Amino acid sequence: MNNMKKVVNYFIAMCFIYLCTGYSGFSQTKIDTVYIRYSSNIAINTTKDSAAYYRVRTISDGVLTAEDYSMKDSVLKCAAYYKTFDPYIRQGHCIFYSNDTLKYSEGDYIEGEMSGIWACYYSTGERWYTETYINGIKNGMLKGYYKTGEVKRIEQYKKGKRVKGRCYTKDGKDTVYYKMHIMPSFPGGDKAMVRYFLDNIIYPEQAKINKIQGTSYISFVVNTDGSIIDVEIVKGKEVHPLLDRAARDCVKKMPTWTPGYLDGSPIKVKKYQRVKFVLPE
Repeated sequence: MNNMKKVVNYFIAMCFIYLCTGYSGFSQTKIDTVYIRYSSNIAINTTKDSAAYYRVRTISDGVLTAEDYSMKDSVLKCAAYYKTFDPYIRQGHCIFYSNDTLKYSEGDYIEGEMSGIWACYYSTGERWYTETYINGIKNGMLKGYYKTGEVKRIEQYKKGKRVKGRCYTKDGKDTVYYKMHIMPSFPGGDKAMVRYFLDNIIYPEQAKINKIQGTSYISFVVNTDGSIIDVEIVKGKEVHPLLDRAARDCVKKMPTWTPGYLDGSPIKVKKYQRVKFVLPE
């Protein structure tokens, strides 16, 4: 009987030790949600009212991941691995989404810089092009494809500059070369744009009386036909309602731009404009 008790006690003791050691081996996971906006392509924690995205951060067994969702519609826009959350430094694979499930582009980060081969996809899911980065700079081959898989273009980059480029028809023949990326442009160029604001911005009289000055930050989208849409005051950058409204109205009235192009097709491009209001001394 005594031997039986010893066996039972030993068994209980071993189970207790196993449970304790097993519990310590369970994965430790922490999840929280923060609000972010971007400044010069750097994510910054902010308040809910001034956020463009909410970020769900996860730390599991020392591995840091985060998913970014649009504040407007809660659509998943990005999922990535991180080295640290303070500051935000991406490290490992990253996927950008055009909606909750459809990938727009993906690749790897090293110490917060794009690195290696990145792939971009058509809105219908087919591979569009791949490009190579070293330390965040385009360096190496860019290869573009038709939706049906044939090679459309091959370009070579060195330290961010294109040094070679060729375009092809679907049957593999050379064709006239055109740039992969063409940014939208104001009619007449940058100098004409400066002149437009000098000639058309209206300093609110009430702001003059109250000696209100400052810089308003406006975002807008150049549509595929060059029209200006989605004109908004940048969240977190409001200066004063009178000045912000005047700047927004002036941006809305801009003439039609030459649209931006990506791989020969017009695209929507988001732009930002600073409008400075200064009273004479």
